[in-house]
Amino acid sequence: MSQLRVWHIQNVPNSPQFNEVKTVGEAVRMIRALAGIDLKNSSIISNVFGLEVFDEDIKDWIEWEDDEGRDISAYEKEVYIP
Repeated sequence: MSQLRVWHIQNVPNSPQFNEVKTVGEAVRMIRALAGIDLKNSSIISNVFGLEVFDEDIKDWIEWEDDEGRDISAYEKEVYIP
């Protein structure tokens, strides 16, 4: 089973916060929830999100892509149905 984590940066260039998730669908729901929270906080002027998967071969986190090469943002727009 692959390990997934959502990364979230508030007020770029701050450091990312990470949240582990079990599925890509859970990642989309988490990103939407975090974005909604950020929108209500006037001290947050920018944010960015992504999804990483742990690559066992290189023992490091890499940006997740689906089989068609879409990152989580493109996947959410083109594929995800809640």
